[in-house]
Amino acid sequence: KVLASDEAGSYLTTAYALTNTGELYSWGNAVRGALGNGTTTPNLTRAFLVSTGVADFSIVGADAKAVFMLKTNGELQSFGANEQGVLGLGDTVDRTSPTLVRVNGTTGAVFSGVSKLLQGPSGTYSTMAVIKNDGTLWVVGSNNNGNLGLGDTADRNIFTQVNIQTAISSVFINNDVLPGGADAITLYTV
Repeated sequence: KVLASDEAGSYLTTAYALTNTGELYSWGNAVRGALGNGTTTPNLTRAFLVSTGVADFSIVGADAKAVFMLKTNGELQSFGANEQGVLGLGDTVDRTSPTLVRVNGTTGAVFSGVSKLLQGPSGTYSTMAVIKNDGTLWVVGSNNNGNLGLGDTADRNIFTQVNIQTAISSVFINNDVLPGGADAITLYTV
């Protein structure tokens, strides 16, 4: 799996590749920690090994600079731009290295049992959703216009469970953009 992101058409591209053996590599622009290599210095000469044991990954946000890694053990790590708290670490501080997501941000039990990453829209605001092994849906980030489905409009900087009465296996995230650049995220259980 290979993904590349372009910072709002500025040609400041960051690229990521996940090998069949679970190694995640990054190269290119390092704005706001997007490479996961501990710096904000671009890596223009060779791919950097970000992590091993990666089952899947996703990039989200306005400039696609927030990165989530689903580890083979069901744990979640994130790094990069942390707008609206989208990294799920309990704050809005950018991270230049992969950081383990915990139930209360960076403290408490490990947020684990994740089975699927659901990339939020790539519009102005940053949103991420995951499905856990038990079929529950968890969301984090921008809640502009109540798009997280939590009954309010407060942003979330830790993963919060959406109150759905039945286990789900997948979700469609509508990538419409409202006037003013806000994303309209509609969650449909399938």
